[in-house]
Amino acid sequence: MVEPNPSKGVAFCMLTNLIWGVVPIYWKQLNHVPYLQLLCHRIVWALPTLLLFLLATRQLHVLHHALCDWNLVLRYASSSLLLGASLFTTLWAVNAGHIVDLSLAFFVFPLLNVLLGIVFLGERLRRYQWVAVGCATIGVLVVGISYGHVPWIALGIGFIFSIYGLVKKLAPLDPVTGVTIELTLLAIPAAVYLVACRSVFGHDNLTTDLLLVGAGVFPTAIPYVLFSAAAQHISMTWLGVLQYIQPSIQFCIGVYLYNEPFTTAKLVGFILVWVALVMFTIESILWHRHKTASLASNVVDEIQVVVKSPVGSELCDGAREGAIFFHLSKNHVWHGIATPKSTSQGTSVVSSPRSSFLTNDATFVGECT
Repeated sequence: MVEPNPSKGVAFCMLTNLIWGVVPIYWKQLNHVPYLQLLCHRIVWALPTLLLFLLATRQLHVLHHALCDWNLVLRYASSSLLLGASLFTTLWAVNAGHIVDLSLAFFVFPLLNVLLGIVFLGERLRRYQWVAVGCATIGVLVVGISYGHVPWIALGIGFIFSIYGLVKKLAPLDPVTGVTIELTLLAIPAAVYLVACRSVFGHDNLTTDLLLVGAGVFPTAIPYVLFSAAAQHISMTWLGVLQYIQPSIQFCIGVYLYNEPFTTAKLVGFILVWVALVMFTIESILWHRHKTASLASNVVDEIQVVVKSPVGSELCDGAREGAIFFHLSKNHVWHGIATPKSTSQGTSVVSSPRSSFLTNDATFVGECT
């Protein structure tokens, strides 16, 4: 398993959602391409992109060992199916005129992340987080009522992405290798289909061909690697918070750029979801700061370390038969070289401080220079 790094996870997740937020504009340029062909091109061109990345980072051997482990390959087969389903449904929603529905799907998605985190990972929500989740749920229900039917598009896409995020969080391999295995499993049938059918590629114009090739890079390979990395570094709760960026951008694109229908009732529902997002985020930030402050207050106020050197050994600046002395406190760190004098307890006494500096936190560093 990858060692969690929350800072990286937040950065990866934000960048992923910024890219996915503007992707509908990209797919609109390819709305004359059949959905299944477009899906296959995404997969086929994404794979060499990732292979080149692995080659550049000298990680191809990791992929080779992973592909030789059939148990591991079978484990990633399930996530590859989820990946393919998510790729297809987003393409269909955009080019079928359901960008606003797609944005609703990704408003539902974080709520499902929270649910899966509680059920499968034992994550717990605090009081005000529950209030935020409840507010967002009401907002989604209001939007659904405004449709006059169950919002199957939103619920379906949200459910697919939530399960995919959970599977990736439990994945044993690094994100790039994992996504490459998934695309490898999908690329074989995708390539066969493109060869067998009358593909648009090579029979339309140069712009279409370039966009089809680029479909495997910008909207597919890059964001999926970032999303996989985020899922391994941060909790499902944080994934739920940050992924509201994507549907907010898509909402604006659908309503203001492509003039999709948007009623007052839908607006009320979206406002409730946005209020929940603000509430959830503020509560999470305040709790994180409180937890950090509590940990800092529990640090030992002062630590003193004496490391004796063997008789006759040479220390810093040619000192002999002494000891390297470290004195660490919560706000002050210094160290020095001990002379060969002895105390009644048999330890050396420091006589020449080597460095002294203040710290603003509980992280201490000392060295003999």
